Amino acid sequence: MTKPVIKLAAPADALLVAALTLQAARDQNAPHEPRFLDRFADEWKLRRDQSPIWFAEYAGRHAGIVHGSRVRALPWPGREDSSALIVQLLFVPSESRDQGIEAALLAGVRDWARRRSITEITAGSRLAAEHRDLIDPAPSFPV
Repeated sequence: MTKPVIKLAAPADALLVAALTLQAARDQNAPHEPRFLDRFADEWKLRRDQSPIWFAEYAGRHAGIVHGSRVRALPWPGREDSSALIVQLLFVPSESRDQGIEAALLAGVRDWARRRSITEITAGSRLAAEHRDLIDPAPSFPV
């Protein structure tokens, strides 16, 4: 069985992640918006340090996406710098579901977070409601 490959999106992937985002939006019946791909790609490239995105490749195609929002805490006496990650979107197209891609995407996010000393990953409320089988119902899950 082929395993999904999870990649952190780079600036050269901006249109790819915009297209996967648009696919997720269409899956949720979002309205058509002219020039969305360019608008998303341009904005994400400006904010990608605080808005990391991961995508999955599986069986020769792009098979899923995760959007994150990184929140850095302000300094506090006696406390190490810390930050958290809010997972805003987890999307896998219907033809790629039930292949372990959702779990692989979240594992990729956790690995990335550990390497950056992120102390907490929190699911956005909509995400937590949509993916109860993958995400602990607690407000956050350990890194």
